[in-house]
Amino acid sequence: MAFITVAQMSAAIAARQGLGSSSSNPSHWDAIAADVVESAYNTIRSEMASRGIISELEAQGKTLADWDRAAEFNRRIGLCHFYREAALRGEQYDGGAIEAVCKCEEDLKTVAVTVSGDLVLPSSSNSRISTGSFDTDDDLHTMEDTL
Repeated sequence: MAFITVAQMSAAIAARQGLGSSSSNPSHWDAIAADVVESAYNTIRSEMASRGIISELEAQGKTLADWDRAAEFNRRIGLCHFYREAALRGEQYDGGAIEAVCKCEEDLKTVAVTVSGDLVLPSSSNSRISTGSFDTDDDLHTMEDTL
């Protein structure tokens, strides 16, 4: 379930477009707004799963919905997806401006995840640092080792 509603997304689109309210939005934008709320949510979940954040939150008895910035990123990425989709449907938007709006997708890859102000980090990556064929049994380390 997305972190914002379709109505909130429609209001964000209207505000971004400089319209008075979402009731001023062209009717075909409603379908796009509904789609981008869900696609933005899926983008967020995929990235956070790959970073190990969802697993860590679940281990703490929390969900991604507890993330302090969940609604913000759902809205920002939703706007990005809206402009891309609207452009594909023939709306005239500057490509550079769309990419500036879509910077949020890059931000998502490195943004600090906090819940009630507390930083959430994956507890263990189980990754192995290796030098390849030069490894010996006494020099194997994990990401958690202090060298």
